[in-house]
Amino acid sequence: MQIQLYTTAGCHLCENVEVMLSYLLRYATQQDLVFEVVKVDIANSDALLSRFAEEIPVLEIQGKFLKWPFQFTELTLWYEANQ
Repeated sequence: MQIQLYTTAGCHLCENVEVMLSYLLRYATQQDLVFEVVKVDIANSDALLSRFAEEIPVLEIQGKFLKWPFQFTELTLWYEANQ
């Protein structure tokens, strides 16, 4: 499974979400689940920039989005619902 992290350079909130994702990976691994995080820099696409500029960090699994703000519990529930 792949989780896309929509981000851009200098986004401190995105760095916080990366830490959350590292904890989520530990949690998932304990349940024999695996995922890969793919960082997508919105600055490389005008379409993504106009769509997510004021919402990053944003996570996506197969068209299901989780937009900031969220806590680790919400991230875990979203992941479980979309795996």
